Amino acid sequence: SFQITNIPEETEISKKERVLYKQKLGIDFGAVVSIEPVNDWMNSHTNNNVKVGGYDAVKRTGQAWATKAIGKGQELINNYGNFYDHVLFSQYGFIPTDGTGTTIA
Repeated sequence: SFQITNIPEETEISKKERVLYKQKLGIDFGAVVSIEPVNDWMNSHTNNNVKVGGYDAVKRTGQAWATKAIGKGQELINNYGNFYDHVLFSQYGFIPTDGTGTTIA
């Protein structure tokens, strides 16, 4: 389990920016449940050893758990989902190149 702390209060500028995003782009950040920076600690692969989920926006806590045994010093690998390469590249900045597939990772 992890907890996100030291989140600053919203400023007047950020409130105006949030309104602008909603009006001009249709993005409602009030509807966003969470952004979990802990996911950035992990790479993505279909042969993952970690699952992330269960975020509680009120308590600002989340969970990550092992899906198989992970040895000391072994890389933590999440699975972002089954996406085509162009989606992985545009949203996550990578394309798998290890022979696991050319269209889905």
